Amino acid sequence: MTRPQTGGAAGLSTAVAVQPRSGPVFTAPATGQVLATVATASGEGFDPLVARARTAQRDWARLPYVERSQVFLRAAALTEVGAEP
Repeated sequence: MTRPQTGGAAGLSTAVAVQPRSGPVFTAPATGQVLATVATASGEGFDPLVARARTAQRDWARLPYVERSQVFLRAAALTEVGAEP
């Protein structure tokens, strides 16, 4: 099942979330806690994802360098806020 998300930044295409079906599950060896389930796609589910990725790349490439750098600076700032001391 795919579900579009809203709120693309700086005019970029919005993301598409894919609910995992039979993808691998990664667990923490020490605790057994599920860390991630990776979605898999093939056939008809894969082609629309590739098309969206190509569109997103073109949109990203059209942005001026300053706008693209602001996205990464914001990501770095958010990462630092969540980092452990």
